[in-house]
Amino acid sequence: MSRQQRIRLLLLILVFESALASALYFKAAPPAAVNLLPSAARLLPEAQQSLIWKSFTFAEPQSLAQWEEKVFKGKTWYRIVQEGGARFLRATSRNAASGLYLKLTRQATPDLWLSWRWRARQFPKKTDPTGPPSRNQDDYAARLYVIFPASNFFKSDVIEYIWDDRLPEDSFRDSPFSERVKLFVVQNGPGEEPEGWTLEQRNVYEDYVRLFGKPPKHDIGALAIMSDADNTETSAECDFQEITLLIQPKKGGQKPT
Repeated sequence: MSRQQRIRLLLLILVFESALASALYFKAAPPAAVNLLPSAARLLPEAQQSLIWKSFTFAEPQSLAQWEEKVFKGKTWYRIVQEGGARFLRATSRNAASGLYLKLTRQATPDLWLSWRWRARQFPKKTDPTGPPSRNQDDYAARLYVIFPASNFFKSDVIEYIWDDRLPEDSFRDSPFSERVKLFVVQNGPGEEPEGWTLEQRNVYEDYVRLFGKPPKHDIGALAIMSDADNTETSAECDFQEITLLIQPKKGGQKPT
């Protein structure tokens, strides 16, 4: 296995793992913080039964200050852009792969939800897009990672929520680089909302159990985002507007409303 493939195998895990000792524990945001995130605010019922634990927006250039970059091959271009009255993060890959990651510590309890707004603008061109996982086809317009670091990185687990143009929605598979990295297709093809934006709401605990067949043993250690097209040597592009972790104590696995 080449050095580059070994780096891709680790898939950010080693970086997150080595930083755990100094990772900051972010306290729950006060209710007033809800006003900062219009879409996240709409998730909250009138009874205020949901609590935003931590939220990340990309409205200002300094929004990226708390994110770090891991370069695999070339650099994906991340920058804040404005469209109409909205600002958001745009990621453009030209035969490149680098991701942005954010360290945090949070137990993946059954009431933890991950919500984000994103859209795919350009999909990497694959020679066999619906075939079995292969390293030379492992490119996606948009990825959002939830990292569960362990003391040994070979025992670390990763959920990758991906937006693809061919793989069936709600399907999942092992990464071609590691069976401990699960690729979960949550969007397929163009977005349905006006201008392509899509709001996702995922119960992290339930998704972990579904993908790994057991409850998570380790805390969440980081979130990461990426658009990559290095393996296919093509181009990819996506946008992220906001990422929110919130607590929803409702029973029965209901989505925040």
